[in-house]
Amino acid sequence: ASVHPPARAARRNAIRRAGPA
Repeated sequence: ASVHPPARAARRNAIRRAGPA
């Protein structure tokens, strides 16, 4: 509910897509 594998991966992917900004 808080930090599950799918959500964590999705957030990581979003940050990487946007970049350092």
